[in-house]
Amino acid sequence: MVFVSRYWPNFYASFIKLCGLVFIFMMPTVFGQHFSGKSKKLKRLTKRNVSRRGVKNLASKPFSLSSHAEVRYFTTTLRKALDRSFEHDTQQPGTLRNAPLSAGHCAAVSVLLVETFGMTPISSSAPGISHWFSRIRLTTGLQVDVDVTGDQFGLETERIGAPGRLFSKTRIRSLRDVNKDTWERAAVLARRLALVPMRFSYHHHQQLLQAADRLAYKATQARF
Repeated sequence: MVFVSRYWPNFYASFIKLCGLVFIFMMPTVFGQHFSGKSKKLKRLTKRNVSRRGVKNLASKPFSLSSHAEVRYFTTTLRKALDRSFEHDTQQPGTLRNAPLSAGHCAAVSVLLVETFGMTPISSSAPGISHWFSRIRLTTGLQVDVDVTGDQFGLETERIGAPGRLFSKTRIRSLRDVNKDTWERAAVLARRLALVPMRFSYHHHQQLLQAADRLAYKATQARF
């Protein structure tokens, strides 16, 4: 009894400390699966918020480019922001899951550039399928073709060239050729990039917002 009364308090305190250490070391393993999905999503959203500032700043000013160097800076900034915004839900329906995230986004990105920066939509069937990209008119009067989704065909991520030099059989397109699904996906990208639609008409702007809400509603219904 004397032994128990003398050493039991110390033994009990040591046991409590040991249990606390075990709990601390085991907590990441036990709760990791629960929080990993949320933490990854939060990290992705944080990176997206940081990277999209460059594009948002470009869209908040009167858009004009005067040299190939400025075009290169624009395409690099744009693609970095798009990489944080591309998701499977904004890809063209039917796009393979193992394809690069830029795949199935060419038309939506082209619409985004037309409506936000006043570029000209163009397309080509040279890669074997209809591929949309954009044409910029510089302040010098020269025109430049830019493609920021060509890596889905194994090409460079950002390509710049004279009109008709990036792909053969290039032709000018119209927004009348854009279907409803592409408008919806462009609207989602615009929201993720936090773009202020400087060149959107009120009618088009409302269409984009309504289309984005419909797409978000469809995604919510699909989860249940």
